[in-house]
Amino acid sequence: MKEIERIIKAGKEEFDIVEPSEGHFDRFRNKLKKDSPGNLFIMKFAAMILAGIFISAAIWIYMDIDKNNDTVTEFTPEIQQTIYYYNSLNWEMESRIMEMPIDDKKEKKKIKEDLDKYEENYNQLINDMLKYPNDERVINAVIEYHRSKSEMLEHIIEQLNQQRRI
Repeated sequence: MKEIERIIKAGKEEFDIVEPSEGHFDRFRNKLKKDSPGNLFIMKFAAMILAGIFISAAIWIYMDIDKNNDTVTEFTPEIQQTIYYYNSLNWEMESRIMEMPIDDKKEKKKIKEDLDKYEENYNQLINDMLKYPNDERVINAVIEYHRSKSEMLEHIIEQLNQQRRI
């Protein structure tokens, strides 16, 4: 760092070869004074909106996760472990899909919509599980849901990777 400072100080004359035109600094100060109050208000307002959206999203995600965790605790430890495994696997694959470079924005939106529809089916299974907590068919359906979602996500990733290779 000191070496850079020494070089700059030694070559100061080479850097200062052109002076700004007459009144440049006055015009610059006037523009700053003129633009600052409005821009500052807009920036503060945008920051507040962005913070509100972020906080709302965080609360929504926390409440959704908490709701699913309460439901999962109704199962035996083995089934809980299986559901947690598939949830983490599916979450990871969904994140990979959403991060993949997809040229067609409509295709990415369609994938997101399909995943959301698939999630609606899970909510119906959860309602059934709450009504019939000891029904083996409902428990198997929940596990099958997670397994089939995992397979579907793997298939989507495979197709997207093939499209990128072409």
